[in-house]
Amino acid sequence: LTSGTLRIASHMSCSIKWLPPVLKYFRDNYPNVYIEISEAGQKHAVELLHDRSADIALVSGPFEEDKIDFMPIYTDPLVVVFPKGHTFEKYDRVPVAELNGKNFIISSDDFDADSARNLKAMNLDINIDFTSHNDFSIISMVAQHMGISILPKLIIDCANNDSISWRELDKPRYRTLGIGATSLNELGPVENAFISALKKVLDLK
Repeated sequence: LTSGTLRIASHMSCSIKWLPPVLKYFRDNYPNVYIEISEAGQKHAVELLHDRSADIALVSGPFEEDKIDFMPIYTDPLVVVFPKGHTFEKYDRVPVAELNGKNFIISSDDFDADSARNLKAMNLDINIDFTSHNDFSIISMVAQHMGISILPKLIIDCANNDSISWRELDKPRYRTLGIGATSLNELGPVENAFISALKKVLDLK
């Protein structure tokens, strides 16, 4: 690979936690490949793939209607996020039933549907007070005792916010992160080299 361009659409959590060491390794080995990163929620990332604005995407497991190929690489727990001192701190794992009646702040459905999809699957009676396109805004609002949230563990690892706590659920919920493309079989050498670098640096099988 003497030259080329790689356009990646990526969830914010993947951009912060994964891409810096992966891109350093990739740049050290392929210095003449230009890399463009677009941080995007699930739906926007899929749109970028379909209109050829992105070659590959780091996204969570797609909806059937997304019509993209998907290579799963990582299972990311969804966790309950709440302000420090909240009653949920007494639990090792928060009972799902305890979420009933609580006020929630979650990602906007048109941005990233993982939280909403999982809350719906749990058949809970909750109040969604706020939605946001920015997970860090959600975390900041939780820290101000404006509600609780359910978010991927990977974004909590990026937050460094001492005013929140988190727990997994007693009936665990997950999102599956992976590599999306319009056709994984038709990826070029640049894209395949990046996927190999990602797996090597992150020690993914």
